[in-house]
Amino acid sequence: MTYDLMDRRDTITKHHTDVNGSSAAIDKYLSMGFCPEKLNLGIAFYAKWFATNDTSCATKPLGCNTTLLEDAMGVDTGMSGTWTYETANYEAAPTYITTAVAAGAACGASVSQKCPAGSCCR
Repeated sequence: MTYDLMDRRDTITKHHTDVNGSSAAIDKYLSMGFCPEKLNLGIAFYAKWFATNDTSCATKPLGCNTTLLEDAMGVDTGMSGTWTYETANYEAAPTYITTAVAAGAACGASVSQKCPAGSCCR
């Protein structure tokens, strides 16, 4: 997985997926002895957002101080999230992208993909 490289436990903004972070992740797996032929590069098809409290973020979005994104008990403060490519978020979303919540229902970019039991495909 070479995405979600920034999450709500970070206090400074950075890319949630990028070339350098992806390269570092691959290098880490290789250094731990993973077989290169079995590694895949994961690419996220969504965007993440994080609230900041740094006035310089308008001109320098990387390295900004974030607001509190997760409290001391690990509870999400609602100051970060994801933006997915769904019709509700983007009027021009491809019509073949589906969402489902029932196990076995069609899910994702292909009707052949199914939601596993106990999960919510989004």
